[in-house]
Amino acid sequence: MELVGSSPGQWIADALAPYHSRGRRATLGSTVAGTVPECFEAHARILHRVDNYPGEPRRWADVAAANGKAIHPAVQFATIAGTGVGEGAMLEGRLLAPPREGELDGGQLCTLAGILSGLTGTPGEVFLAVWNGWGWLNGGSSVSVSLVEGSSPGASFPGGGQGIDSDNLALLQQAWGQAMEHARLSQAPAPAAAGQTLDVAGGFREYLVFRGTAHNLATPPWTAAYPGADSQSPNLAWPADHAWCVATEIDFDSTLVGGTAEAISAVVNSPELEALDVSPGTRLDWKADTINRAGSH
Repeated sequence: MELVGSSPGQWIADALAPYHSRGRRATLGSTVAGTVPECFEAHARILHRVDNYPGEPRRWADVAAANGKAIHPAVQFATIAGTGVGEGAMLEGRLLAPPREGELDGGQLCTLAGILSGLTGTPGEVFLAVWNGWGWLNGGSSVSVSLVEGSSPGASFPGGGQGIDSDNLALLQQAWGQAMEHARLSQAPAPAAAGQTLDVAGGFREYLVFRGTAHNLATPPWTAAYPGADSQSPNLAWPADHAWCVATEIDFDSTLVGGTAEAISAVVNSPELEALDVSPGTRLDWKADTINRAGSH
């Protein structure tokens, strides 16, 4: 895992900056071109799956069909679910959690990585960026150990721990080892100092940038180094040849991809992904879904 500073991603920051300038962010910042560079031949929007514990995740199309609504490029989950922003949805008598914001689930991410890895001339050099405001980058964590009742006196453990029988002592030693490993992992590389992060629009978003490979798109390098980051997908990803770019904005419940017509066709037509063709001007804010707000379909 190698932090590389802002230079590899400066082209993205430069492309997005006009959409977040003074007076334009409110109207253009939430468009496709305000999230992923518009220079690509085509763009796609991947709708994040709807959690359905303990069952399989459901698609937005399932929710839309149940409520007589339409799936279209600017669709918003709240409008097809008939609920408030950030709320879940009822489907077949079950309450579904809303799609996750800022994170593409592992299954979809693996599928996307499989598609894009073969569509770059530099699969061995892919840059992966993550927003530096996630709690697991800057916060602490704790470890707790519970002992089983009925232990006999006599055994001891460093730091106290009197009255533990041999079975429970073995369990405690195992837990102690896990706690030490957790502490070791907690000494992950500190976030980059000011000036080393990729700054988009004067601090609107700042990202840590790592050098990796196409394989790391599905298994980001920070998942092993930062406790609590095991499910976090890259917020930005692109190969050295700029053949494509993936953007998962922290406040969006969908992921955007820019690339060639071939790449976007593969994404949109993948049976594992629920993806739509979009244009640079497509809005993604919660008020963007004027089609479903206008009435039933």
